[in-house]
Amino acid sequence: LTGAIAWSWWLILLPVILPLSLALLILIPTIIALLVKYVELEAMHEINAKAREKSNTETIDDLAAEYGLERRPGESNLELKHRIAFIKQQNRRARHGMEE
Repeated sequence: LTGAIAWSWWLILLPVILPLSLALLILIPTIIALLVKYVELEAMHEINAKAREKSNTETIDDLAAEYGLERRPGESNLELKHRIAFIKQQNRRARHGMEE
């Protein structure tokens, strides 16, 4: 301030700048790695969900075929399951009626 010390402002601010720089050197790569891992996990969850849905759809369609049913255009899995359950119930009632 009075010109008695001829130090650079960099040297004066070094005790503040150095810890912040080290923290950033550690935090930035860590945050990037966590974000990459998060994106990978989300992608895997999406892939697994699609695979489960496809597998589930194939299974429901196979079960429907056993009862002579086909999926109607735009019919959801739940609606097809209801139709399968109805056919199963009719078959049970028919068998039960024949046994008596």
